[in-house]
Amino acid sequence: MTEISDKQRTVFFISSNTGITADTMGMGLLSQFDHISFNRITLPFINTVDKAKTAVKQINDAFKEAGIPPIVFSTLVDDDIRRLVMKCHCEFIDVFDVFLGYLEKILGAASSHTAGRYHGRNDIAEHDSRIEAIDYSFGCDDGVATRNY
Repeated sequence: MTEISDKQRTVFFISSNTGITADTMGMGLLSQFDHISFNRITLPFINTVDKAKTAVKQINDAFKEAGIPPIVFSTLVDDDIRRLVMKCHCEFIDVFDVFLGYLEKILGAASSHTAGRYHGRNDIAEHDSRIEAIDYSFGCDDGVATRNY
């Protein structure tokens, strides 16, 4: 492994959905390298081959510009799209692949490989509760409606 210090690295967070999981996991890991600055680029909703080809071009362009392979944190669920992105000039970290295979072994069951499962789409009540909380916070922002406290 090549040690690169005191440089800026481009990091892509690429996802079949919002990119929140890739960003959270990736930034959690990258926070351990405070001597390197990171140029963060999030590519959400990469859920078609055409979108993946556009993402690959952007990643390859970042490689050409910097001369250093960008780091890509991925939560792509479609195998064909993931394989396409993995072929670009990057250091590819598949967040799901790192953990899902092991969890499938532990649980003795296959994962669904479905995008957006964590962000409240499975539990409508939880999703509605989140939306209500956001609406409440906007309505009371900066003491605008203190009667609601």
